Order: sequence, then C-alpha cells, then structure tokens
Amino acid sequence: MASEQQVKQIAEFVEAQVDERIQELDAAMNDEDELAKLRQKRLKQLKAQQANKETWLAAGHGTYSEVYSEVEFNAAVLKSKRVVVHFHRGTTKYCDVVHRHLTDLAAKHLETRFIKVDVERLEQIASMYSITVLPSVMFIVDNHTEYTMMGFNDLGGRDDFSTAQLEALMVRKKVIHPE
Repeated sequence: MASEQQVKQIAEFVEAQVDERIQELDAAMNDEDELAKLRQKRLKQLKAQQANKETWLAAGHGTYSEVYSEVEFNAAVLKSKRVVVHFHRGTTKYCDVVHRHLTDLAAKHLETRFIKVDVERLEQIASMYSITVLPSVMFIVDNHTEYTMMGFNDLGGRDDFSTAQLEALMVRKKVIHPE
C-alpha cells in the first residue's frame, strides 16, 4: 500500500514538473508572439518616421532658408505643421547671433521648418505680425502664432546665450520636439 502511495506521489511530482515545463514553453511561445508583435510595431513606427522625414525634407525642412515674397512665406507656413520664422535685417548684428543658432537647430529638428524674413524686403509681413523689435523669432504651430520672441529677454537678455537655451524655449513653446 505504501508503494502505491509512493508511486502516486512520484506521478504527481512528475506531472507537476511536466505542467511547469508546458507553461514555460507556452510562455516562450507567447513571448515570441509578443516579440514578433513588438518588432512589427517598431518597424511600422520606423517606416512612418522615414515617411515623415521624406515629407519634411521635400517641404524644405532641415535647412534655414530665406523667403523672398509673401507668396513664398504663406506657402512655407501652410505646408508645415511647425514653423520658426526669424524676422531680421542684414545690418542688425544681433540677427547674426540668431542666424547661427537657427542654422544649427534647423539641421537638428527636421520636424520644424526654419525660415527667415528680411523686414526691409517684406515690410508687409513684418507689419502684419507687429514686428517692432529685431531680432524677433516667431513660433507657428498649426498655422497659429504660438509665441514671438522679441529680442533676447527670454534668453537672459544677453546675446551670448547658448543654442541649448534657445532650443529649450522652443521645446517649451512646442515648436520643436524634445530629443
């Protein structure tokens, strides 16, 4: 009788081990399914990012370029979800400071279009946006002006601010994505 009970206990022990191994294999199979799903999801994200990048580059993103007409300005703003517009004048030395920073940021943040407008050439655009201080940098999101930085007050009131400071302001105003 003791031997039947021992056999029963051994059988239950072996059965428990087999059940545990089956659960491990099921989990592994499920993990593989989950991994495959994650791979597919990530691949889809990467393809979407690449498509966005191609669309942005085709719309002039990745560079900091000058617009020379009101038509060109409107086209740039309407084609892009996010636009940074630097209102400048060639004889204003502080505009050169902004040029250097925006050139770097344009190459880094493809999700945003960076343009510059010469206020002497396109006075009507500067007037339409009430630009009275140079340099002024306007942040446009979804065709709406979210914010206009006039001068350097937002950056400590000095012209020796870092690109990172300007970038942080743009992230706060949601005109560029944080990295």
